[in-house]
This record gives sequence, C-alpha cells and structure tokens, in this order.
Amino acid sequence: MTKLRSIKDIELEIIQKNIDWEILANIIPKKRSKVGRKSDYSDGQMLRVMILQDIESIEYDTDMARKLKSNPSYKEFCGFIDKTPAHDKISRFKRTLKPKTLKKIHEKMDQILEKSRVFDNDELCGDGTKIPLPIHANIGSWGATSGNDKFFGLWLMTMNSTNTELVRDFNIGTAKIGQVVLMKGLIHNTSITEMERLGNNVYLDGIFDDHETRQHIFRGWNKIPKIPYNPRNSKIKKAKDLPDDNWRLVFTPGIRNEEKFKKDCRPRTGVERENSRLKQWTLIGRIHEKAIRAFRTTGRYIVNQMIISMISTQVRALAHRIQELMQPVAIQYTLKNF
Repeated sequence: MTKLRSIKDIELEIIQKNIDWEILANIIPKKRSKVGRKSDYSDGQMLRVMILQDIESIEYDTDMARKLKSNPSYKEFCGFIDKTPAHDKISRFKRTLKPKTLKKIHEKMDQILEKSRVFDNDELCGDGTKIPLPIHANIGSWGATSGNDKFFGLWLMTMNSTNTELVRDFNIGTAKIGQVVLMKGLIHNTSITEMERLGNNVYLDGIFDDHETRQHIFRGWNKIPKIPYNPRNSKIKKAKDLPDDNWRLVFTPGIRNEEKFKKDCRPRTGVERENSRLKQWTLIGRIHEKAIRAFRTTGRYIVNQMIISMISTQVRALAHRIQELMQPVAIQYTLKNF
C-alpha cells in the first residue's frame, strides 16, 4: 500500500521514470504576449525544478540554481541537457504562477491517483493545521486554535485519505476566518471526484460539530459524519445523555456510545500524522523562518509553497504506486489518455 512514510525517500530516478510531467505542465496558462524571445526552459522543466526543490528541501532559489548546475542527477531529473536556469529565472517562474493554477495541478494529480486505484477501499478524514507567520507578513491575521491559543498566520484545512494519508483536497485562509468556516467551504466546494467509490465515513474533530457540516456530509456526500459530540454552549455534557430527538442522531447514529465511537474514529489520526509529516518533510515547515529572514516574502509565495509541498507528496506517491505495479509503460499510456 502507498503510505507517506514509504515514499519519503523514494529515489529521484523512480519519479523521473514514472511521471509524465507534460500532463501537469499543460495546466499552466501559456503566455500570449508576442514581445520578447521564447524562454530557454519549458514549463515542464521549471515545474520539475519546483517539485525537486521541495523534495530535496532546498530553501533558497540561489542554492537550487547552484545545485542544478553542479549535480548531474538534478539536471537529468529536470530534463536539462546543458544550460540550467539561474536563480532569478526560478524565482520569476514561481512569481508568475497563481495559487489557482497550482490548485488545478493538485486536483489533476488527485484524479490521476484515483484512476491509479491508490484510494480504493479508502475513506476521508479532515483537520486544520495552523501555519504561523511573522506579524509583518502581508497575508496573515490573528486567530486562535480550538484550545484558544492565539497565533498570527494562516489555516491549512485538509481532507485526507485515511489509508495513504495524502491530502485529497484543501482550503487555505487567514487565521481570523477560523477552522470551522474554512472547513465548511472545503466540504461545500470539494474537488474530490468518485465519492461513490469511497467508504461510508468521513472523520472530523469535535470542533466541527455543527448542523451544517453534519448535514452536508450526510446528504451532499452521502456519507456518515464521524464527528464526536462537542458540549460547547450546551447543558448536556456527555454524548450518552443526548435525547432521542437530538439532530445529531439523524446524521451520526451511534454517537451516544462514546467508547465505541472513539474507537471507530481512530482513522482520523491519519490526517494528524500527515500534517505533521508535511511540516517535517517539505518546505511548509520552513515558511515561518523564511518569512522572517526574507522580509519581502509575498503572500502568493507563502500560499504557493504550501500547495507545491502537497503536490510533491502526490508526485512521490504516484511514482511509488506505478513502481509498485511494475507496469510503468502501461500506466503512463493510460495517464496520457486521462
């Protein structure tokens, strides 16, 4: 089975051999201006540079440009024969990409992983991860966690696969908006396809215990919302004491059996592990430090880096899956016709 912990150290050669980058590069809008000469590097090559930079945790574009020039395996991975892009070319390419373009690439990768049957017999679990930023960052705001710990920054809300722990969909917003509102936006506007092929349950934390969230998962997604009872602003402190006419019982049968319900909700811990690994293994974990040192780090850069890190895990997972099947040629043919 494709698990995040099994793809962390996947060899670059395996990724290079099994990923068709043009499928992803074709999502990037083409420049229509006829002024100036054609770029020396294709979108596919520059996309590979970004993914490689995240996989190898190379924080600065100057370091990336230097290593591209001196490391033959990096050069081969990105498809460069002789010349390699300077750091300003890499930075410029990143600046021109809009978050919505990277979101489409993430969606395409999720669909390809779905077609590759990575998510068979799978379910969904969701959670929020705080992304602290320095106060001078032009994109953050003050907010609080469910434990009322105040922080300045963003929320990254994710809907993950319980089996593979991969991020299947996400929503990013300022801390002020809050987890609950952002999660509702994710649930109402999800890009996840083939819902009918997934299992019956969607696991969320107790902070998301509200009527709208449970109702949409139950009626919109046709799934059971496995959300623990949250006694906030209620005289009823225990789920076992909920009356028979409580609205939660309509959407989540069995919620009153707290011990069994807690045991059934163990798959939700997958999203917590994945969020932790995203911070450890990708450049998401260095956003705060980078924003402090690079005072002019833009909001677009911060959001783009978060999405790139999620795409890099998808790329590794797909390469691992294809290698696992030991049918790279056949699989790539089906992907090209996707």
